[in-house]
Formats: sequence, C-alpha cells, structure tokens
Amino acid sequence: MYSTRPRSLLKKDVNALSEAPSSEGPNSGYLVLQDEAAQSYWFFGLLKNRNISHFPFPQSKNLTVSYTVGSGDGSTTYYDKVMFIPVLNQPLSSNRYYVIWRKGKHQGRKGWKVAASTPRNYNLEEALGLNQLLRFPIV
Repeated sequence: MYSTRPRSLLKKDVNALSEAPSSEGPNSGYLVLQDEAAQSYWFFGLLKNRNISHFPFPQSKNLTVSYTVGSGDGSTTYYDKVMFIPVLNQPLSSNRYYVIWRKGKHQGRKGWKVAASTPRNYNLEEALGLNQLLRFPIV
C-alpha cells in the first residue's frame, strides 16, 4: 500500500527520504506529490521550471524522459512519456523506481533528462496511510 508525501517536505528534510515505509505495514511505500512549495521558477520568477533535476520524482505529474543519440548535426533527441513508481519496501533515498512506459517496453539509457506536466484527468491527492488517527471519522 502506498501513502503520500509532499515533495517540498522531502526537499526540506533530507532525513524524511531515508524513512523506511515499513511503519505503514508490509509491502508499503511512499508516493511523492508535487506541491506548490516544491515548484521552482525561472526567468525572474515568472515561469515555472518544468525540468526535474533531483530525486525523488513526483507521481502526481506526467514525466517526459528525453535522451539524445549521436552528436553534432547527426544527433537525434527522443522523448518518452513515463511514470516513475517507487519500489515497495524501499526508502525514497534508495532512488529505486519501476519505470512504466505507456506504449510497451523500453530499455533505459544513460543521459536521460526528465520534465513534468500536469495530466488533465489525473488528480492524486493526499493518502494518509494506515494510521487511524489521521483519518476523519465516517458517520
């Protein structure tokens, strides 16, 4: 079972990345939500920076992986839309992910870059996990 953590919390507190998800029960893990506090900007703070250069990758965004083959005039850049799902029973600091490519199988390549966009019909919100104290009462 996955519970969620905001990306801003994980960027502020490096120790939170090392937390083992076992406190949530067996076969558990954390999904990372991109929140406004974790968003970076460029061009004098007017434009959102879509590039993600540091772990952990957010699961609330569509991620596009790009890689370039060749050099100079003969180079070609490829783009693939993927999801990075954290491996169960591993802390986020392990940087271990299942990479799901939407159109079949794809082998990873060295030198990938990642950019994020918000999906239209995808709304991943906070999941509080197994801790009953964090849930609101249902009447």
